[in-house]
Amino acid sequence: MPVINLDIAELNRLLGKEYPVDELINRIPMIGADVGSPEGGILPVEFFPNRPDMFSIEGSARALRYFLAPEKELERMPLPDYPVKPSGIGIDVDPSVGDVRPYVVGAIIRGVEMTDQFIQSLMDHQERLHLSIGRKRVKAAIGVHDISMVEGPFRYTTESPDFSFVPLMKDKEMTLDEILNRHEKGIAYGHILEGKDRYPVILDRNGNVLSFPPVINGVLTAVREDTTDLFIDITGMELRPVTLALNILTTAFAERGADIESVEINYDPSHPLIGGEGLITPDLSWRKTTVSVKELNRLLNTSLPAEDWILPFKRMALRAEPVNGGKELKVGHPAYRADILHPWDIFEDAAIGLGYENIIEAHPSLQTTGAPLEIVPLVRRFQRAMTGLGFSEVKTLTLIGKKDGYENMDHPVPEDDIVLLNPITGDHTRLRVSLLPSLLSILRANRHRELPQRIFEAGIVVENGKNVWKGAGLAIHYRAGFTEIKSTVISLLPAFGKVFSLHPLPHPSFVLGRCAGIKIGDKEIGYFGELHPGVITAFELEYPVVAFEVYLEALRRVHSHFMGN
Repeated sequence: MPVINLDIAELNRLLGKEYPVDELINRIPMIGADVGSPEGGILPVEFFPNRPDMFSIEGSARALRYFLAPEKELERMPLPDYPVKPSGIGIDVDPSVGDVRPYVVGAIIRGVEMTDQFIQSLMDHQERLHLSIGRKRVKAAIGVHDISMVEGPFRYTTESPDFSFVPLMKDKEMTLDEILNRHEKGIAYGHILEGKDRYPVILDRNGNVLSFPPVINGVLTAVREDTTDLFIDITGMELRPVTLALNILTTAFAERGADIESVEINYDPSHPLIGGEGLITPDLSWRKTTVSVKELNRLLNTSLPAEDWILPFKRMALRAEPVNGGKELKVGHPAYRADILHPWDIFEDAAIGLGYENIIEAHPSLQTTGAPLEIVPLVRRFQRAMTGLGFSEVKTLTLIGKKDGYENMDHPVPEDDIVLLNPITGDHTRLRVSLLPSLLSILRANRHRELPQRIFEAGIVVENGKNVWKGAGLAIHYRAGFTEIKSTVISLLPAFGKVFSLHPLPHPSFVLGRCAGIKIGDKEIGYFGELHPGVITAFELEYPVVAFEVYLEALRRVHSHFMGN
């Protein structure tokens, strides 16, 4: 979750009211955030990832303005509304972008006051949107330009790799290919365009380059301290993320007093995804969801009539109107809210607006008796044994990225690889099939710590669509070798009363000839050995690493058989 460093004085200025620091610290967590200790007039706040509209001081102030307001004051406050004027400027979309990066939206912002504080806020906000909604610029990449340096209409098209312009942070022309291979941003984000023979660019009517998305803007339209009018472009692979990012960014500008103007997106009739249907962006009209008052009261253990829910919703900057004789509420939510997808999202806002402290506690209507899963005693035995062998336990996420999970392990992607449709980050895009990449990422994060390091985990992986318990351990230090990890394994397995055998096992992640498989009877239950130098360096480590991984499920089944239970 991104940490927003809120300047307390600037926050109160945007709120239009002076709130004591203690009140901010006590109340902000109730809207969905973790608050750190203030230092030097800065309050660090970690907002939950479902509220990217609060990833800037402007968005935070907007939400808190309603949430913190006293009831009488809240009743008089108008809800946020942002008029959008037509600019008369458009973006013509060439069909060639359809196979490269098909979607673009835009807006024009007038009357911006570029203070140092606001420029820093804008840069931070842009980067947070890139990481969250944009998934590291894959789904959405933002360009902010000084529009006074170019002339519309603009054109979103593709160019060959030898097309050149002067990118930001440089003082001479570079070809698109040179930018991808030599420019800092090209090295960081060029993988998004991997395999393409033409690259997307945004040009003005005179052929001047505004942007090479999703990599870098042109130096011509760089924002300066005297810039007052901006052109914003956002490109991506899906329409929803780019429009959502645009709505969040433009309304943040409006919170600073700027004016928003729309841009007409003209898709060519042969565009493979849009088919010539144009768009006017940004569309900041309110969305509406109708919810049942009975269901709302049931879930929150309340008994309020529809009219009494209007103010709690307003505290969340939502517009509620009783309909159908008070049996339902038509709830309006602004276009910058990314998290409202279902009536239950509305119910969550109702609970926050009412105040969790005002919801009466209720005991569950059903009583159940809990019991540990059959695997739990075995997991605990594994944990005790590994701790006794000098290893420290860690817990990692069941999600992994393709790079760490497979590429860095020199391991092919399995056919049953389960990929998330909407991952929060590029580092967590699929369900893991092994614990070792997760453990190696822990070593990478702690590579500046003293050696030796020995860590282990008992956790769940997913194989063939099913949850499977595995146990794994790693050791890193300058003398780590096959003998050490073999000693660990032959000390560990007898803790389960097992007779096992070892055999040579080729494995792409391990040094050839220094990896062994583990069998109990004729059943393969794991492997151990020295990790290949290529794997070690891929995880940015500098010392030998030895590792093992075993199926705890297999130990449980075998254990149950031998023990007669």
